[in-house]
Amino acid sequence: MPQNAKAYSSKLYDAIELAARAHHNQVRKGTEIPYIVHPLAVAGWLIRAQCPETLVIAALLHDVVEDTPVTIEELRLHFG
Repeated sequence: MPQNAKAYSSKLYDAIELAARAHHNQVRKGTEIPYIVHPLAVAGWLIRAQCPETLVIAALLHDVVEDTPVTIEELRLHFG
């Protein structure tokens, strides 16, 4: 791992997986771009800005409750 690389917990990878599964078969409005590209891009910006992992996880999940059947209770159970 490079000297200034930050290690992330399994919770971040769990958030990526949950977001990808939740947004499966969704596309960005008016395009054929998979929806998951958006939360991954936002998370990437925050990682490059060296934001805390909790903020990166929030970015990954920010549209899950609004746009998928996943409930806020499910997110709280897994991510606090």
